[in-house]
Amino acid sequence: MHRPATPPRVIVIGSSIVGMTAALELKRRLKRDVKVTVLDPCERFTFVPSLIWMPFGLRGRDDISFPLEPMYARKGIRFHQLWADAIDPLRRVVTTADGELPYDRLVIEKTVLSARRRGSLVA
Repeated sequence: MHRPATPPRVIVIGSSIVGMTAALELKRRLKRDVKVTVLDPCERFTFVPSLIWMPFGLRGRDDISFPLEPMYARKGIRFHQLWADAIDPLRRVVTTADGELPYDRLVIEKTVLSARRRGSLVA
């Protein structure tokens, strides 16, 4: 089977249940044949349906959330705790506070678009 000289670069914007699942499944299925990078300003994943139990003392923070970076690192996925400030689809780059990240494929979690109210994301 012919492999490209460099694996395709996939950027996943957002790391709630949809973005995290997309990133993990891409890496699981394609292994070394893909470079996955996740962008999310939050350092922790929170299982939102379990928030209902916290006011009653039935769950604590560590019961319903975990740090993202160590989990992604174990899976060979890069994690940047940053917003995607802009997307340039013609140049295939995502701009963050740390600079530009090139991509071959882009996954945008829908909740990122509704949670972010600072204007247009696409250049």
